Amino acid sequence: MEHKISMPYTEACIIESLRIISQVPLAGYRVTSSDIDFEGMTIPKNSVIFVNSWHILHDETIWEDPWIFKPERFLDTERQLLPADHPIRKNMIAFGFGVRACPGEMFARSRIFLFITSILQRYDISPPVNEKLIPADFQVHDENFQGLVLQTPDFKCRLNRRERV
Repeated sequence: MEHKISMPYTEACIIESLRIISQVPLAGYRVTSSDIDFEGMTIPKNSVIFVNSWHILHDETIWEDPWIFKPERFLDTERQLLPADHPIRKNMIAFGFGVRACPGEMFARSRIFLFITSILQRYDISPPVNEKLIPADFQVHDENFQGLVLQTPDFKCRLNRRERV
């Protein structure tokens, strides 16, 4: 994990993967503790509000080209990872937000990083012969949902073990 700081593009790819395939499209709910005035409407006390993280993570007013896999959106002009308090990063709510954000986020993100980097260190990954990969502008359809959890469609790839250096 000590090399993570020197791998901003890898981290940006992970963040972008979590954004574009929002595994849990409805990130839980909140219950209002008092009446709330919001944009000219009153939301009564004890209303149940669901957070549509899927929409937030694909909103064209927040994300440029939200259906395109673009890890660079999380990098600055020097190709370093944007800080966590940057507005773009603050809109990244794959693990929820506020005091009810997923308490396992740091653990999950570190495991994802280790898994991805371990695979990339050991294997060359390429498309199978005579088959196509999922397009970069992959659109999610109803068949990708299993209950409230989103899954990418099945796909094939080739893993060729790298020679040890």
